[in-house]
Parts: sequence; C-alpha cells; structure tokens
Amino acid sequence: MLAFLRGELRQVGPEGVLLEVNGLGFFVRTLPGADWPPVGSEVTVYTHLAVKEDALELYGFKTSEELKMFQILLGVSGMGPKGAQALLAAASPERLGQAIIEEDEGFLNALPGVGPKKAKRLVVELKDKLVKAGLRFDAGSSVPGPGEDEVLAALVGLGYSAAEVRGPLKKAREEMGPGAGTGELLRAVLKDLGSLKGL
Repeated sequence: MLAFLRGELRQVGPEGVLLEVNGLGFFVRTLPGADWPPVGSEVTVYTHLAVKEDALELYGFKTSEELKMFQILLGVSGMGPKGAQALLAAASPERLGQAIIEEDEGFLNALPGVGPKKAKRLVVELKDKLVKAGLRFDAGSSVPGPGEDEVLAALVGLGYSAAEVRGPLKKAREEMGPGAGTGELLRAVLKDLGSLKGL
C-alpha cells in the first residue's frame, strides 16, 4: 500500500499532478484547484490506490486529514473515488465532518452530486465512524462564520473550486470581521479571485 509519495513536482494539470520519485513518474489524481507549489519543488502527496477491474489509479492529497476523510467517505454505499473527491473539492474535511456529526443535511444536500437521500446516507453511515475515529471538527478556525457556507456554495456554482475559494474567503472574513454580511463577503472574495486571475 502506498501511504504517500515524496518527490519532484513535474507537472500540474486540471485532473492531477505528475510526480517524479527516484526516476519514476507517478500520475496522481488530485483535488481540482489545489494550491501546489511551483513545478520543480519537492512535495509530499498522501495517496490512496484505487483498484479497478481494468486499471489502478492513484488519488492524492496535500494533507493526511484530506486523505483520511476521503477514505472514510469511500465507506458510504454507492460512493466511488471520484464522488468522494468531488465532495472534498467542495468542502474541507473539517466542514464535512462537522456537517455529518451535527446532521446538517441542508449543507450536505447543497454539495455537488448529493441529494436528500445521499445527504441522509452520509449522516447515517458516517456519523458513528467519525466519532469512533477520534477526529475533531470543532476547532474554531475550522467552523465557518456567518454567510461563509452561502458564499462558498455561490462561488462553486459559478465554476470556482472550493480549494480556490477557501483562502480568499478566510482572508475576507479576517479583514471584515464577523459582522460582514454574505453580500459583502461575496464581493470581497470575487474581487480577490479576480485579481489573482489577473482580471
């Protein structure tokens, strides 16, 4: 089992990264919009090997927390690697775990590919597993402030990935304070995203 790979980042694409480890090139499927360092940097990628009838695929994550949540999500009936990856692209492991433990089906239902039935299944099948795994999701920095879920959902709906949005959203919340409304946050984050893209 490959727990992680450490090597030179050779290429970053929309579906994954190419990593050179001891002269071997590994293509690893990663979260869309993940913020990788420049090509040529040494990186560590935490990996999960998905075995199919006709192929082997590596899924990789920047943190061990993302990997652990990915593997927990795979325990849901009907959930495949791409579905689990899509959930982690839309919400951080902390926010997902918090929503499942608190039975926040409204938040889960708004995630891509999750309807009311799957939201309920996530809660029923994973709540006890998350508690037994000893994972903590109540850290203050991980809990979104007022309006943050709405801003994240709106921007994901516009085509941004959650990974792209999290940094500017956190920055906007810190600069504007807890009293900022959803509209103010949305404008600030859009402005920041526009400047990052050179718009």
